[in-house]
Amino acid sequence: METTRRPVVLAPTDFSQASVTSATFAADLARRLGGTLALLRVLVPREVDDGLAQGKFVDQQLDEGRVYLRWWYTTFVPAETRRGVPLHEVVAVGHPEEEIPAVAESLRAAMITMATHARTGVRRAVLGSVAEAVLRHAPCPVIMLRGTPQAWADARLEAAPAHEPAAAAQAS
Repeated sequence: METTRRPVVLAPTDFSQASVTSATFAADLARRLGGTLALLRVLVPREVDDGLAQGKFVDQQLDEGRVYLRWWYTTFVPAETRRGVPLHEVVAVGHPEEEIPAVAESLRAAMITMATHARTGVRRAVLGSVAEAVLRHAPCPVIMLRGTPQAWADARLEAAPAHEPAAAAQAS
């Protein structure tokens, strides 16, 4: 007998304000899909090296990263948005543009939802674009939330899923 798997919405974060709003959007999307939210924090090698210099083994840094992800999520994403959404904290080591698609593939994510800093010109040429690389290499659809956080902070999906008839009735 085949079991139904809950869709996974992957939300990478750099803990910026834009990431808070993106995680809020992702949690709302996961709730509406009846899915799971996977928050992802990618530790770049320099961060891991700094932790090692402070006497923290890599596995300890990963554990601390997962604890911090949960704290960040419960502190900054509104409780009404989090309610009923299973959370999976993921911490990876590497470069975000490579790790985000790799984690999405390993989790068989249905969607990646992430903020973009919308760099242009010289800053983009020098710093590169994580968002662009993720978009090119992701194994699933990607929602890029660009612009000021307020521009999409209150974004909501138009239709409630069929399994939420009360919510759909209240909206009309």
